Amino acid sequence: MDYKKYLDAIPDDIKSDGCTLASDGSWKKCCVLHDAARRDRAVSDSDADRMLYDCMRDEAIWPLAALYYVWVRIQGITKMSPFTMAAITTLVTVVVLLAIYG
Repeated sequence: MDYKKYLDAIPDDIKSDGCTLASDGSWKKCCVLHDAARRDRAVSDSDADRMLYDCMRDEAIWPLAALYYVWVRIQGITKMSPFTMAAITTLVTVVVLLAIYG
């Protein structure tokens, strides 16, 4: 699904918090796109997540796009709340940093 066409069709008054519990950066519109697509029953969750990735790849850098993509796929598959995901992400980050830097 072409995210650019979908992005153009999103109404200006859509309710969105941008990138939930993460930096909005220059790619906030990608997160708003993702919120709108996830609410749209005509768009599958995996297509919405892929549109987020494609948009972020164009608006940010691909490693960040890949990180956000993996995060939303895991959250979508496990149905964990964004707050639980953020807590797990923080814990994993601390463990990795401790393993690297002692």
